[in-house]
Amino acid sequence: MSTDDDPLRQILVGAARLVETFGVWPSFHDSEIVDLRLERLGRDAYEGPVLLARIHLFMGRRAPERATGVSWHDHHLATLRFGSVRELELSGFNGQNAIMNLRVRRDGVLPHSAGVPAWRVEFEPAYGMGASFRCATIELVGLEPGIPSDSVYAD
Repeated sequence: MSTDDDPLRQILVGAARLVETFGVWPSFHDSEIVDLRLERLGRDAYEGPVLLARIHLFMGRRAPERATGVSWHDHHLATLRFGSVRELELSGFNGQNAIMNLRVRRDGVLPHSAGVPAWRVEFEPAYGMGASFRCATIELVGLEPGIPSDSVYAD
């Protein structure tokens, strides 16, 4: 799938900011879930419950003269806000929480919501946390440069 076809890129409020920061749409492969926060209430009576996920994103590049080895660069902490979260399942949260991918797909309508379209969100685990849930909105609410001090990528 082309990254232009990635449903997350299409619906994420603030997606352009990620592309501006990284120069391309980030793959989320090997990204680390640094922390999660759950809130019962949202900004209004319809947005809650809310899940906020802070994700360590970065890019990798291989030196043209080398067949192996990757250098990691452009480390940032992105905070995603998921609104109207339903059917949340979490597993395996540990000290790294690397994911294979962050997948989003259309998934009917939210229950008890008068027809609000739903998105199925899946954090596919690589080492640590996996998650699956439905939500109505996804927004980039924070993006700051840096590497978490407890990351395997920290010096």
